[in-house]
Amino acid sequence: MEKIVQVPAGKMAVLSLVIVMALALSGCAVTQVDNKILFGNEDKKQGVFTKGGLTVDYRYHLSGGNMNLQGQVSFSDRVDSLNVYLLFVDGAGTVLVQKAIYSSGYRDSSRRMSDRTFQHTFIVPTKDKGISFSYTSQPYRGQR
Repeated sequence: MEKIVQVPAGKMAVLSLVIVMALALSGCAVTQVDNKILFGNEDKKQGVFTKGGLTVDYRYHLSGGNMNLQGQVSFSDRVDSLNVYLLFVDGAGTVLVQKAIYSSGYRDSSRRMSDRTFQHTFIVPTKDKGISFSYTSQPYRGQR
């Protein structure tokens, strides 16, 4: 004989909230971007992407399921570190995959923040309809 356990409504609400928070913290949250570059009929494209202080001068070439991406990043403010990411998105702008394309390191004088070029080849996920870019930065904090 099976025993049926009833959970009070208050405990069920708390449990639901915990599950939603756990999914969000684990990276399963849906992220959408407004500033997207959709793949068209052309295999090659170049342009300039800007968002916040970030500017990405990019060129890409699609060949089969691969994308060759190259370009240069710049940032309007002085920063201690800068990381730039390529986002593969669907037609609605939902981010499906994120890939790092540039990292300055933290105050890495050997790379010189003036050399902000990148070149990568990626496999394009089949559901992707375009790309976008995002970044994280550490504000400049003065002398070491």
